[in-house]
Amino acid sequence: MRARRTGLVVVACVAMTGAAAMPAAGVTTVVADNLNNPRGVTIAPDGAVYVAEAGSAGPTCVGEGEQEACFAASGSITKVSGGVVSRPVRGLFSAGGRDGSFTTGPDGVAVTANGSIYIAMTASGECAPLPRGVPAALRLQAGRLLRFGTAGRLRRVANIAALECRSNPDGTDRNSNPYGVLALGGGRVVVADAGGNTLVDVTGRRARVSTVFPVAQGRQFVPTSVVLGPDGARYVGGLDEGRGVGKARVFRVAPGGKPSVYATGFTNITGLALGPDGSMYVTQLTTGGLQSQKPGGAVVRVAPDGTRTTLGTGELFFPAGAAVDASGAVYVSNWSVLPGKAAPAGPFTGRNGQLVRITQ
Repeated sequence: MRARRTGLVVVACVAMTGAAAMPAAGVTTVVADNLNNPRGVTIAPDGAVYVAEAGSAGPTCVGEGEQEACFAASGSITKVSGGVVSRPVRGLFSAGGRDGSFTTGPDGVAVTANGSIYIAMTASGECAPLPRGVPAALRLQAGRLLRFGTAGRLRRVANIAALECRSNPDGTDRNSNPYGVLALGGGRVVVADAGGNTLVDVTGRRARVSTVFPVAQGRQFVPTSVVLGPDGARYVGGLDEGRGVGKARVFRVAPGGKPSVYATGFTNITGLALGPDGSMYVTQLTTGGLQSQKPGGAVVRVAPDGTRTTLGTGELFFPAGAAVDASGAVYVSNWSVLPGKAAPAGPFTGRNGQLVRITQ
């Protein structure tokens, strides 16, 4: 996944390849509104829901036309607990267009049992330096895994982008975009680098590439989301840009093993979650594919017996992230490419970023 405006920015017990989705189901409710490009979603051990907001770019702009990019410290992490919405983390790097749409910044979030918040930060694209004018403190956030500790301090944990920029493990373009994050506990974290086409294992402050996803005919998997299965394997969803509608995949990565295709039949995956009954939930950014430029997306629930149910049709637009609570309610970022304040003109007038809950 390239870190640019135009290229935005699930374990069942049976095989799930290619099963047809059933009619849409579920009731969708907005639980947090006016969010700035909301992306990854997670549920903390205490039941609070967190969402990464990539921000709304900012007042410092460079370039012109389609090449214009604006920067600010407008990225944040939002928490929803007991019906109260707050932003415990603010002032994170954010980059995008002047109108704040399709902004990049904090894309992934995970919360540990002790309350530490891990944040995956977008890099600067194809291993190029950030433009002049970006404050040093923000430069040092780009492409990193950050941790916001219980003492209220934000720290840099590991430079994810540096691994891609130094060694380019998949042999394609040098492009890093840390996007999905999974906290394993004990200072161990897994980051899905969508641009690098890799999984990166972080232990303490040390980072290493643990998985490189296959490239076919120049098309990358573009991993956007990672969850830990009850079998100890990692399950990874990918944007799979260029493979076409219904051809996005979920890979399974066994401990110490190579990635293998676990499930197919999805389109542009931007979120993955496991439910309390073992169902897998797959968020699709757009069911018509990126080339269609249609915002309609959905979440596909894959039951343990392989039955597929589509959630959110007609109510989810450019959705991202996925998290499921103990009751089976699904949390998804809606309008994930829009800021919290609607632009006065353009194709998305009157729309803004949201966090929604789907009850089944």
